[in-house]
Parts: sequence; C-alpha cells; structure tokens
Amino acid sequence: MSHSNDPKQLSPSSTQHATEDERPNTDIAIEFGYRLKDLTFNDAIVINKLMHFARDNIKASAEIAALVEDRISKSTSHTQRLATLYLMDSIIKNVGRAYKTIFARDLVNTYCSSFEAVDDTVRISLLKLYNTWSVHFEPALLEQIQQRLGNEEMARIGELIKLLPPKQPNKQNVHHRQSQPPPQTKPQQPMQRPQQPPQQPMQQPQRQPQPQPQPQQPMQQFNQQQRPMQPFNQSPLQQPQQQQMHNPIHQNVK
Repeated sequence: MSHSNDPKQLSPSSTQHATEDERPNTDIAIEFGYRLKDLTFNDAIVINKLMHFARDNIKASAEIAALVEDRISKSTSHTQRLATLYLMDSIIKNVGRAYKTIFARDLVNTYCSSFEAVDDTVRISLLKLYNTWSVHFEPALLEQIQQRLGNEEMARIGELIKLLPPKQPNKQNVHHRQSQPPPQTKPQQPMQRPQQPPQQPMQQPQRQPQPQPQPQQPMQQFNQQQRPMQPFNQSPLQQPQQQQMHNPIHQNVK
C-alpha cells in the first residue's frame, strides 16, 4: 500500500508547494504583482526573490511574464525600466523553460522600445545585456534587434563602452572567472646593516702618582719641670670623726 498521498508523510516544503500549486493562476499573478512593486531600482535582493517566486510558480509563467513585460513598457523611470529588464534576464537565465519561450515571442519589441526610450547611460547597460544573450536566444532573433536599432547606433554605444574605465569584478556576482597565476614577486634581498666606523680601543685613564706620605716628626716632650707632689696636710678639723669620738662613754661620765 502506497503512503505517498498520506499528509503525515509529506514534508513541510512539499506541503507548501502543493498548496501553491492548488491556487489558481490569477491569485499567483496578483501576489507577484504586489511583490513587483518593490522593484524600483536595480536591487539584487528583490530581483532574486522575484526570480525564485517565478520558478516556484512556473505553472503561472504566462501570467508572470505578462506582468513583467507590461511593467517594462509602462515604466516612465529609466532606472525602474532597467531593473525590470534585469528581472526578465534573471528569469530567462536561471529558470528558462516556459519563460524563455514566452519572453522570446516579443523580445524584439520589448528590448528595442526600451533602448529607444532611454539615454546613453542606460543604453550602455542594455547593450551589455544584449551581448550576453548569444547563448540563450537564436542568432536570427538577435539580428532582428540589431536591424531595428541600426548597426551605426549599436556601434556608437559600443565605442562608449570602450571608453569606460575597467570595473573591478565583484566576487559575489562573478560565476565564472579564470584563475590567474599569482603575480611574481622579486626575491627579497637581505637587509644590509649600515657600516659603522671601526671603534678605537678604549684608552685606560692614566693614573696620577699618589703623593708619598711625609715622615712624622716625633712629638716634642713637655718641657715644663714636673713639680714634686707635696704631702697633704690635714687640719685637725678635717680629721675623721672617728678619732674625735673615741671612747665617748668615758668622756660623758666624770
């Protein structure tokens, strides 16, 4: 027994796509029209979201392509017209299939009417876009565009492109870029130290001779005559009291 129709076995993404496929094409076209209003200039994020919406709702490719072509023809702003042409180019190159066939039906009128309505600055961008279509459309279709615009006019815009300064490629937008060998660098020579003058040997300071000590002269003796010491005569009053107080008891008793 197959369980492919069991909603429990469906992943959230498959359920979402199934819900979108069940919607009528008119509802899908209305939603795309609302989202298309956000594209007012060359915004890569908005263009990428609209391209994914067109890819996920390819069943409404006729309605979505009609909205894109109508936006291009009715745009009064050169910036908005160029941004919508970039959206058409993104859908052709990234989704292809039914969109490529639908856009090819009126590509000559869509491209040429835009080329004739803008100035040279936008024409330079349109000619660059035209040069990338050689692998996506038949050569006969591209020749019709060249015949309508004129070889002289397209050659004039081509000369303006040559005068533009080279643009640095953006790594996020470049898908195919040939790898170039790294630039050869000259081997670095060792750094030479500046030559210093030869250092002269340090001269030791000459020691000065120390003065020799002079011999000390003997000290002169004191020439004064030493007087002989005289004996100390004690007066009777200065004699010790012990002699006076001899036999105190006999002196008091008479």
